[in-house]
Amino acid sequence: MSIKGPAGGLFRDLEASSTDGNVFYAAYGRSFYRSTDGGATWIEHPFTGFVNDIAVDPADGNRVLVAAQLDGLFRSLDGGRTFTERDCAMGQWCCRSPGCSAPGCRPCDRR
Repeated sequence: MSIKGPAGGLFRDLEASSTDGNVFYAAYGRSFYRSTDGGATWIEHPFTGFVNDIAVDPADGNRVLVAAQLDGLFRSLDGGRTFTERDCAMGQWCCRSPGCSAPGCRPCDRR
């Protein structure tokens, strides 16, 4: 869903893509937000817990890590469109987003 932006208030993190000046990522409440038009509109990706931190690969702005309370560590290889979850017990990434078919991913048992 595309929206004008988060409601306002405390953002836990705001990061810019390292390779595209129009792309921004925000952690607000229990959601990760992505903008591809310089912040004019945002796409929301909700999580169960608060999104605490976002890290962007300095060499590839589409590679994003997101840390969320209660949910864990997630990786996106497509600029936040889909995410895979780090399964610490198995040492693998598993798919959480509908239709995710990233190499090496397996379906998650949680959620």
